[in-house]
Amino acid sequence: MPGFSELTAVTLAEIWPRKLRDNFFRTAPFLAYLRRNRLKSYPGGAFMQQPGLYAPLKGGAYAQGDTFNLAKPATIDATAFDPKYYYVNVTEYLEEIGTQAKGPMNVVNLVEAHLDNSMKTLNAILNIALWRHGQGSASTITDNRVTQINGMSEALNNGVDNSWDGNVFPTYGTKTRGSGVVGTGLNSVPKWFGDTAGNTGTITYNNLLEMYTAAGQRGVFPDLGISNAAVWNFMLERIQPQQRFMELGTDPVFWGAQAIKLMTVSFLVDAYAPSAVYGINDPDLGNYLTSTFTSVASPTAASGLPSSTTVTVGEVLALLNTQQWDFRMSDNPLYQFGWTGFKVAQNSTMVAGQSLAAANFPCGSPWGSNHAYGIGS
Repeated sequence: MPGFSELTAVTLAEIWPRKLRDNFFRTAPFLAYLRRNRLKSYPGGAFMQQPGLYAPLKGGAYAQGDTFNLAKPATIDATAFDPKYYYVNVTEYLEEIGTQAKGPMNVVNLVEAHLDNSMKTLNAILNIALWRHGQGSASTITDNRVTQINGMSEALNNGVDNSWDGNVFPTYGTKTRGSGVVGTGLNSVPKWFGDTAGNTGTITYNNLLEMYTAAGQRGVFPDLGISNAAVWNFMLERIQPQQRFMELGTDPVFWGAQAIKLMTVSFLVDAYAPSAVYGINDPDLGNYLTSTFTSVASPTAASGLPSSTTVTVGEVLALLNTQQWDFRMSDNPLYQFGWTGFKVAQNSTMVAGQSLAAANFPCGSPWGSNHAYGIGS
């Protein structure tokens, strides 16, 4: 028999506040930013195709009487991306929601709480996936993620140097980087901020400026910087060595900056950005905890990576020209974080439904954005 005290036998427990506190999910402003500013409808089709100009025509100096080169080079090609599908399941038992969690004794609506949880779960899964890749395992790719979004570690690569997840991506949008029609038009060089021994280094104005100008060599520049809170803190600590105070009217004195900008870049702190300090390898949402890997034998000079060295990833920072990215989501409402409705099991009182999304995150011009890792202070 259950053990009861006199007090618990005659007194109801108070539930306060009369709602659930969220003690699990983190803020995901990056996905919110994309949905607000870069959401582009996907109306259907075999795949998402992005055409682009990748090469010049033939030309040059000539003398009177010379013949022209009439060759017609291929100058236009297109990348292609599939929609990637995501779901979150919600299961209920009719006994619980139909006879127990109801009436005046029910403080929190169990079904509404689970549906809210499904939206938060789906947002977190997508936000983490934005930083990863959507390719199958290969000689230079360690993990199979063909069902996942083609995210930033894949887009911001040059087919030679390691991205922050240790992978090298010779192709993007089904096109080969560095050769063929597209040449270097799909290249973005990852930046290593650590030392030659593979240890993490310090974030400085100089290396941030180098990232910024490298991405802007075609005349357009990044406008959004994204990182976890650790990078934000490192930048604030180095903006000015001495104490910095800002007084606003009669309010208390504030210590430190409330926003950070570099040229045209505004920085955004995203709790699901890859991090050694704050990252987690979550079996339900995804892995955004950084680790170590062995760098390639022949990295490019522009990357700063040491050759064939075990490097510590530490913290990761991305500078994006957001006008060159699109968050593509199906125009079918069911796949815009829609709800299938509960479906009744044939052999039990269990009911289940799913929240769904069909999306991808293609970049038309990877050269206009880049990312860095090996940040430790």
